Amino acid sequence: MRHYVSDVGSVLGEASNLLMSESGEVNRFPWIFTELIETWQPVYPGREVPLRKVRKLAFKDFKLAYDDNEPFKNMTYDDARWMARRIAQLSEQQVIDALVASGFSSAEVKLYAEKLASRRDRMLSDLGLGRDYGKWRPKPTARNFNYDPAVDGLMTGGPAGRQMTAPARGQKIVGGECTGCRTNYPIIVVGR
Repeated sequence: MRHYVSDVGSVLGEASNLLMSESGEVNRFPWIFTELIETWQPVYPGREVPLRKVRKLAFKDFKLAYDDNEPFKNMTYDDARWMARRIAQLSEQQVIDALVASGFSSAEVKLYAEKLASRRDRMLSDLGLGRDYGKWRPKPTARNFNYDPAVDGLMTGGPAGRQMTAPARGQKIVGGECTGCRTNYPIIVVGR
């Protein structure tokens, strides 16, 4: 028997309420989503000693997507490391390619890319996999960075010969916040 969890997400947003979505709100998308929790538990139940260190990965800002999902809640530290290894195999350019292909503006692509890099690197660090995969950048981008597509250039992605360019849409990043970015992208529910 195999158990699969299929989750196509909520357009890089909060999945807590399908009727009042916060999907696509790049400014509200958190810079980190993991936290390593280490506790000590008895090796033998009912005895105070000996103790063993237990590591668990906690997820932040997942709300109902995490709270109501038993496989997610019951994920072991080793399960989380397996997941992180899969995510770590993606390159930064692959993530940018996907963001550009998704139809986000250049400012949204830039801010999402920075936040996803931060989330990836923190997750790998929390799970002790940083040395195995390394960070996408030696120094993380300051969270209060500026980006203007008219000055810094539009974000591009995709395979060679079929590059796509994310539009400017008059949006910029000022102090780590996207100005004029759209919010509440429609959620399309397929089937029942």
